[in-house]
Amino acid sequence: MLENKAIFWDRDGIINQIEVKDGKSLSPRKFKDFKVFPFVKEVLSMTKKLGYMNFIFTNQPDISRSLMDQKELNFMHDLLIKNYPIQKIFCCPHSNEDNCLCRKPMPGMIKSCFEEFLLDIDECLVVGDRITDIISGNLAGIKKLYLLKKSYSLNCYSAKNLPKYNIISHIKEIPNILMESL
Repeated sequence: MLENKAIFWDRDGIINQIEVKDGKSLSPRKFKDFKVFPFVKEVLSMTKKLGYMNFIFTNQPDISRSLMDQKELNFMHDLLIKNYPIQKIFCCPHSNEDNCLCRKPMPGMIKSCFEEFLLDIDECLVVGDRITDIISGNLAGIKKLYLLKKSYSLNCYSAKNLPKYNIISHIKEIPNILMESL
């Protein structure tokens, strides 16, 4: 059977812990500070058993800002690929000033995945903790959008003209949502 279903998971705040200062989420910059949530392996394993490929799509602008070494990011992503059921990690190293098409909320990372893998867009979903994750998925044409509600989820965006999305309180809800739709 062809695997054509996928989940696009944001990384920071969904897969690994972050620090929140003054309402802003801060990604870990050093491998020693990269702490994956203990429940992630179980959730990703369950979604894989349900026939979904797991992809991570993440903005890492500290690379282009020279605040993070590429080697540290590689260590983080190598850990995830080697130890978790993740098909591939798509990463945008650019900052807002770069005006690239891959930086969320732009859909470039998801579109790159669609070019590389034969996916059914109607069988894909996005799980993120920031509205930029949701907007990115929507711009790529994905309709199943799930926002893990956090204090910083909607910062910098007005509630007008946002795509329709579902709010979840924990990523452990995703496998149950998928099972209910079978």
